[in-house]
Amino acid sequence: MEMNCWGVYCPRAFASIEGMEEVIASRSVQVIMERSFDEEIKNRTVNADDALWQELRDQLFLVTMSEGATFKSIYDSMDKPAQIYFSGRDWDIFKGVLSVARVVGDEVFAGVVSFAVDTHEAKIARDNDNSPDMIILKYLSETVTRNDWYGLGQLNDGLTEMARSQGLDLQGQMYKDRLGKRLAALKAYQEAKRGTVNGKKVILYRMDPEVILKKLENHLRG
Repeated sequence: MEMNCWGVYCPRAFASIEGMEEVIASRSVQVIMERSFDEEIKNRTVNADDALWQELRDQLFLVTMSEGATFKSIYDSMDKPAQIYFSGRDWDIFKGVLSVARVVGDEVFAGVVSFAVDTHEAKIARDNDNSPDMIILKYLSETVTRNDWYGLGQLNDGLTEMARSQGLDLQGQMYKDRLGKRLAALKAYQEAKRGTVNGKKVILYRMDPEVILKKLENHLRG
């Protein structure tokens, strides 16, 4: 009897209220739903019978049949983007998705890279109470004392000093651009704008202490 090897990669989506089995979870991209406090969002519904879903399935089938060889070639030759600092299984999980994104275009590829980093940091957050996201939320819960505007630079300096003084590991240097992306991923602010303080251009975020505490509560439960 002759043994043959077949490439059987194919994305699959799972949904679970109680969470995923450990082995499956370690080999998956998990998107954890958060309890919403927005009534409009809570009352939204999705029409499962909408003809749009069949149209999308048909289009994806055609793309798979016509571009499959291209996807494989890109996958085999792809180097890890500089923004992705993790490796091993966590990188392997995203490599196939990034190969598809590369075919679609640079903008989509950059968005998936950003999503991969955010998802990896969210995974660390679930596994470790001293993760960067948990440290950020704890810092904000102590710093944001009223619904007001807060400067990104000031937040970054305060967070960095707190981590240094308490011996906390932010898993790399916390600079303004990185903190800004984490705040956006955490949905920690209601508005963002550019302004001028003491003659210097700054990025400002409107933050509400109640929202921060709810985010921290969700994070602790996760």
